[in-house]
Amino acid sequence: MISISQKEVLVLAVAVVVVVVVVVVVVVVVVAAAAAVVVVVAVVAVVVVVVVVVVVAATAAAAAAAVVVVVVVVVVVVVVVVVVVVVVVVVVVVVVVVAAVAVVR
Repeated sequence: MISISQKEVLVLAVAVVVVVVVVVVVVVVVVAAAAAVVVVVAVVAVVVVVVVVVVVAATAAAAAAAVVVVVVVVVVVVVVVVVVVVVVVVVVVVVVVVAAVAVVR
């Protein structure tokens, strides 16, 4: 039978709480940053589309090309933000767990 001391339980509980708090804070900050980036990209996209439509003789092909470019840029930004969030969360969890195990030992 494995015996777990109160100190170990306390350390692991604190580690879990720290992980949860850090993950929530990181997610909130990254989501807010992502929202800001998406808004900026959307504004830039609208400006690009308007400029392309006005400057490039208002052809449907030019407008469609501009929309495709904007969509691709937005998708790339969103994917990058999601990857960064996942990496940060994984790193934080690993660091906290390693620290908790080190303290228990």
